[in-house]
Amino acid sequence: MVFRLNKYFLITFLVFLPHFPTLDASENASVELAPPNEILIQRGDEVQISVLGEADLLTVQRIDPSGQIRLPLLGSVSLVNLTQRQAESYLEGLFVEREFLRYPQVSVRIVAFAERVYSIFGQVQAPGRKTFPPGANALRLVDVIAESGGFTPIARSTAVRVSRIDPKTSEEVSFVINVERMITGRGSSEIEDFKVLPGDIIFIPERLF
Repeated sequence: MVFRLNKYFLITFLVFLPHFPTLDASENASVELAPPNEILIQRGDEVQISVLGEADLLTVQRIDPSGQIRLPLLGSVSLVNLTQRQAESYLEGLFVEREFLRYPQVSVRIVAFAERVYSIFGQVQAPGRKTFPPGANALRLVDVIAESGGFTPIARSTAVRVSRIDPKTSEEVSFVINVERMITGRGSSEIEDFKVLPGDIIFIPERLF
């Protein structure tokens, strides 16, 4: 679904846009919530779980919206934001701790990924709702903007706003990013590591002439 914003909406948005501090590299250290090169289990993913030598424990299920999956013997457990290997170790520990199995060998495999999306609107050439590549946990902000056709000529690239829901508090948090600095390389090079996460909303305002 593409966002179509008229001029009145953009002006109104800019007038009431809260002021947030510009995020630099030192502040960005805690933003990335997922290992960038590992696939994490997410809500809506379909997973296959098996235990060596225990055919009755084989199950294929989809992680529900609350992040839970119901397994034989163990009941409801949460595997969200774990890698497949971390999920295997976690489940093996539960089987031993609850005295169901002594030496379990658990296999966890994602067989179908849930759709991971972000939204970008404002002053880019192709705003709208975008989809992450299968298995991706995070995307570089500069790549997201490039994928949307780049900035328009009147974009305020020094104040790109990224909003997301903090998974720990369920509250919205916002960052204002100086993307121009990221592109030109001025300042700390670490700022280029700012990541867009599933569910993020990105807004690029107009320059104030």
